[in-house]
Amino acid sequence: MNSDKFRKVLRDIDTFIFDADGVLWLGEDVMPGSPDFLDHLIKLGKRVIVLTNNATKSRAVYAKKLAAMGYHPSITKDSIVNPAAVVADTLHRAGIHRT
Repeated sequence: MNSDKFRKVLRDIDTFIFDADGVLWLGEDVMPGSPDFLDHLIKLGKRVIVLTNNATKSRAVYAKKLAAMGYHPSITKDSIVNPAAVVADTLHRAGIHRT
């Protein structure tokens, strides 16, 4: 896809979902160019969601990691989906609440 086609497609997309490890970072190293690209999307008013299947850290820890790597400050724990968040949402939707 060339840049002109990408710009046209970009107009029709409201939300972008990115995998974390291997796409936004690799281990403790940021993937070159990815903070700038996400910053560009956010400045265009696009919603950015970060997805990880790693359940060893909280969403808040991942948000801090993204901030330390130079990602846009609007990417917070509420922008991150991990297994614990999915389970909590599923339980909530099923009507299972803390007693």
